[in-house]
Amino acid sequence: MNNQVILELKNVSVYANRHTSEEIQILKNINLKVYQNDFITLLGSNGAGKSTLFNVIAGNLAVDEGRFCLREKTLPTFPKKNGLATLVGFSKTLSWEPPPA
Repeated sequence: MNNQVILELKNVSVYANRHTSEEIQILKNINLKVYQNDFITLLGSNGAGKSTLFNVIAGNLAVDEGRFCLREKTLPTFPKKNGLATLVGFSKTLSWEPPPA
């Protein structure tokens, strides 16, 4: 079994309306390790930040605080074009089928 960490998020935070009176913290100090061949499911209520986290990994949303490690190497800045998803080989297309009735 391969226990290599391929992606790590360290204390990642994302804000909306940063530095205004309407500032809202969407993600707060998120820590995540993804190992080679992991299958990950994210559960949470509406507004919990699931889509925000995926948009961060995909590079569609800027991060305000935190660090990223790719294959145990800290990245000096977050890759903007195609984000970490392309670098670690995540699929941007997800399929879902409803459960049988």
